[in-house]
Amino acid sequence: MKVHKASISGEIHAIEFLNVPRILELSKEILKKIPQTQYTKELVFKNLINKNGDLNINRIKVLANNPYTPLIFFGPYGSTMLNFHYFDIFKNLLNNLNFKDLDKLLNRTSIKSGIIGEYCFYVGGLYSKKLNHPISSESEMVKFFFKRKPFIVEWLIDPHYFTSSSAKFRISDRNVYTIYGKIMNVNFAKIESKSHIIIDIRPYCFGLPIEKKNRKPDIAYQREIDEIFDDL
Repeated sequence: MKVHKASISGEIHAIEFLNVPRILELSKEILKKIPQTQYTKELVFKNLINKNGDLNINRIKVLANNPYTPLIFFGPYGSTMLNFHYFDIFKNLLNNLNFKDLDKLLNRTSIKSGIIGEYCFYVGGLYSKKLNHPISSESEMVKFFFKRKPFIVEWLIDPHYFTSSSAKFRISDRNVYTIYGKIMNVNFAKIESKSHIIIDIRPYCFGLPIEKKNRKPDIAYQREIDEIFDDL
């Protein structure tokens, strides 16, 4: 219950990724406008965003070491404010859409009734391949995924919209995230002679959660601790 409440309220410890183009696109579709936030006026004054709400790439190129990661530059110049601004816009969408817990959609009944088009969140560990550096115009999407028989759930992440350098490097490990998205497709495939249901989700943002789900029984933690001390 705590995890669900925190997720639909946008309670995240650290914002790691903001899919700015998709967030703005969804705002125009659902809200018919780009909402103002407490940061809008100052961001426009600093020329970090345009009056239509888009990133002012020409200005950011002057501030950012890498113009292909427009959300990553020196905080006092406005990057922190910029991240809070777009996340506040996304939280406005959370208040206007029914984001469902993905765990409750991964079952026979939901798949049969249809889940394409559902907005969802997931709180748990995600895998991904190491990100190639530096990020450039040629950088490919990074696949976040997890497997749970018979499901393979995938999010394609645009590396240009990570919010910090540490966020880029953190994906090399299996971290626990809260990730929000829209289910775009469900495919059925055989991989190594086993049947799988592959779920493709468009990501809007993700971050490190305040509230986590305990997906591992206590005995598993006890075994891990024992193994660590046995090696000493």
